[in-house]
Amino acid sequence: MTVSHHYLGMSEELVSGLCFCVTSAVMTLLNKAALSAFHFTAPTSLLCFQCTLTLLLVGLSYLLGFGRPPALSLRLLRLWLPVNVLFVGMVWSSFYALRGISVAMVTVLKNLTNFLVIFGDLYFFGKRYSTGVWATLLLMLASALAAAATDLAFDGPSYAWQMANNVFTAAYSLWLRGVISQMSIITHKQGGTDELGMVVYNNLLSIPMVLALVFATGEAGRLWKEPALLHPSFQAAAVVSALLSFLISIASMWFLSCTTATMFSLVGSLNKIPLAIVGMLLFKAPTSTNNVMSVLIGLAAGVVFAHAKATSTVQGDSSSSRDGTSGPGVFKSRSGDLPIYFSVPGGSSINLLPDGEQQQQ
Repeated sequence: MTVSHHYLGMSEELVSGLCFCVTSAVMTLLNKAALSAFHFTAPTSLLCFQCTLTLLLVGLSYLLGFGRPPALSLRLLRLWLPVNVLFVGMVWSSFYALRGISVAMVTVLKNLTNFLVIFGDLYFFGKRYSTGVWATLLLMLASALAAAATDLAFDGPSYAWQMANNVFTAAYSLWLRGVISQMSIITHKQGGTDELGMVVYNNLLSIPMVLALVFATGEAGRLWKEPALLHPSFQAAAVVSALLSFLISIASMWFLSCTTATMFSLVGSLNKIPLAIVGMLLFKAPTSTNNVMSVLIGLAAGVVFAHAKATSTVQGDSSSSRDGTSGPGVFKSRSGDLPIYFSVPGGSSINLLPDGEQQQQ
């Protein structure tokens, strides 16, 4: 019997989802401001700064007694490397897309990621979803098509970057859960792997790849000539966005461990609806009645999704049961030995039983 955690009367899934939504929304707005409002033309360098500061913040967390440093090994580094390739591709492509597309357009185009994720869930994990969830996806598709058809500032290269970002995001979301499962098999004798440990691997491997991209794109030669570097507001935005990159790493992995990759992706996309409205107001993006209608369609999709998730359950093709021989803190599933919980800075724990395998509380 797993323990259900509640915070201020709210379920752990809801709290982790709210943390993920708030951090991701604010970070998107700050990145858009840094790249557009300040006309910063070195997005890869900004990503490198975020990864480096995130790693330093994790080190500070360890010094303050939150968690323990993960045991580094070549086996774990090789296991995590594909995740990092997808992570770097996901964030890097999002920066280039965000430079030429408004926040509102990014929100609706990002919804197309859900089709890739839900079919990945069907193919790899045998998940089955209700008619309401499929209706949500159709509404999201309609919203994306309507927005693209009425975009007053269409930019082909930026659209291509966004499509690439959708592929990277879906692959990252699906692959991450499997890697977490395999990591638990390797590390469960040492008590498992917490979020900070995964953030260490994520950023430790990301920095060399991002640095290579900095030189490959020619940013290294022009970075110090960027006028934005001397602007205090840009400096503040860069530091806060780096802090948020640390927080969103924790929040996203916490939320993903409480839900499926599909629900993780859907909630992330639905979170972009209020973000789109705020983005249009802050950055004064050109809009039209049809553009606004596409946002309203997205809001309707949010209503359908909320109803579908509340009234339906996700079913897998097979069930799992606890295996007493798997070791302490381990749950036997189709994908291997999963840790029942991860420790979160502050001493709480999070449930990692996939949908369809959760026991009644």
